[in-house]
Amino acid sequence: MEKERLQWAEHIGRDLGKAPEDLTLAELAEHFPVLEGVRLDLDRVVGELQEIHEINAQLLQQAMKVVEFTVEMFTHQEKNIYTHPNQKENEEKVKLHLLDRRI
Repeated sequence: MEKERLQWAEHIGRDLGKAPEDLTLAELAEHFPVLEGVRLDLDRVVGELQEIHEINAQLLQQAMKVVEFTVEMFTHQEKNIYTHPNQKENEEKVKLHLLDRRI
C-alpha cells in the first residue's frame, strides 16, 4: 500500500507542480474534496494525541521528582550529578535523609 501511496503522491505532485514530499493533506483536500473528511479526522486524532502527550509529560515529570527524592534520601548527596534544565544551580534544596550514615 505504501508503494501505491507513493505512486499517487508522485502523480498528484506532477499535476500540481510540487514535489511529493511537499504535498500536505490540506492542499490535497483543496483539490480533492473527498479527502476533507480524512483531514478533519486526522486533525481530531492529532489533537487527542497532543492532549495525551501533555498528560504523559506531566506524569513523567512527577515520576522523576519521586526518583530524585528517593535517590537523595538514600545517597546523602550534597550536589546532584545532573540537574533539571529549568533548575538554577544556586537554588538551595532542603535535604531530607532517610538513613543516618553515622549508624
